[in-house]
Amino acid sequence: SDTIGATVASMVSEGDTTNAVETVPAIDKLGELSPVDQALEQALSAEHAAAGPEAVVEAYQAVLVLEPEHQQALQGLDNVFEQQVIVAEKALSEGDVEVAQFTLQQLEEWFPYRIEQPQMQALKTSLEVQLQIQLLLAAGDEAMAAGRYLTPEETSAYAAFNQVFDLQPGNDDALKGIDRIAERYLSLAKKEQSKQRYQQALVFAEKGLSVQGDDRALLAIKDTLVLQHQREKNLKQLAEQAAVAESEQRWYEGVDSAASYYQGMLAIAPDSKIAQQGLSALADRLQGSVQEQLAANNLEQAQQLLAPALALFPEDVVYRELQQLIIDAKPSIEQVRVSGVPIAEIDVLEPASIQVGRTLHIALQYKNFHKSTTVLQVVLLDGARSVQIAAVPVIITGNSGINSFRIDRPVEGFTEGGYHIDVLLSGDKMVSKSFVIGP
Repeated sequence: SDTIGATVASMVSEGDTTNAVETVPAIDKLGELSPVDQALEQALSAEHAAAGPEAVVEAYQAVLVLEPEHQQALQGLDNVFEQQVIVAEKALSEGDVEVAQFTLQQLEEWFPYRIEQPQMQALKTSLEVQLQIQLLLAAGDEAMAAGRYLTPEETSAYAAFNQVFDLQPGNDDALKGIDRIAERYLSLAKKEQSKQRYQQALVFAEKGLSVQGDDRALLAIKDTLVLQHQREKNLKQLAEQAAVAESEQRWYEGVDSAASYYQGMLAIAPDSKIAQQGLSALADRLQGSVQEQLAANNLEQAQQLLAPALALFPEDVVYRELQQLIIDAKPSIEQVRVSGVPIAEIDVLEPASIQVGRTLHIALQYKNFHKSTTVLQVVLLDGARSVQIAAVPVIITGNSGINSFRIDRPVEGFTEGGYHIDVLLSGDKMVSKSFVIGP
């Protein structure tokens, strides 16, 4: 009976229902089970043996060939149908399109009369959606590999992944694709940032945020890049203003001088090479100009050139050295010596007080008087500087030397107490000396 049942099932599967019907009476002649029961037994055996849905379907179909309204066979086919629908739905939910497609093809083959039913149509629609999603994800991956992250808009990775969301909101693979786009733009932004190309880095960061507006890393780097870009913009503007100021010879004086602009650059970026080199060039130029004026004994002009630079950079070594050169080049009274007797040597230690009769002897040691003769004014004052006792002109000759002279008071002489001597050049005090006349 097993052999006959198998033969009938085979004929049915091959579409040979006529021969299947003619074969069944042979069972009765052998005195065995009825053809329907035998075919049903084959179907149940296949189902219990887990022979696979195809064998079970063929066995139940063999029963229906013999008895089209056989309820157990119809129910068995319904069970197979429901089970295979579950298999297809599970495959679709897991993204296993190949299994879902194969299962749907089997259902259409085994149950052609169910093709137009809502359940089959829903499966078919879901499968078509999954196939479309697969194509879109592949297109997105291809666009990523080609660097088409956002543009061209129609063929970009972003467009492909968003079309997936239109078909299936929250699709995990599409979400990961969006993450990859954002990560790529973050990487590009960091690369440009490392090269100090802040504007281009900011463009990449903003593109990344157009994909994922809440990405913390992109938000953080954008904030940093905005500051860096503004800093770069300010530095560029200051450098341009410094160049204009230099071309107009506004080197140091005023807030619109080249040095002031370079100072502003260093306040923003202490390591700015442009500012450092600019200030160095200014210092070299100023040093040459000051030394040129010193060589021509134009001390006032040299001081005028240096003063604005020294005001801006009071601790600068170069400018302080230039100032010292100017000081050293000015006419100066190195020493003033007073005595009650003619002065033979000026470099001797003076006593705390001196004895003077009616003549005060004075000696001046001077240097840097560039004229052949110079007239100084020497003024003698009392200790309170309230009474001018004497004022005498003193003529010195040559660049440097020692000049001795005297102040006489033949009648009243010099009383005990404190005194001051002021030495003036063109009305400006050069030096002052205090001394005491004792008993």
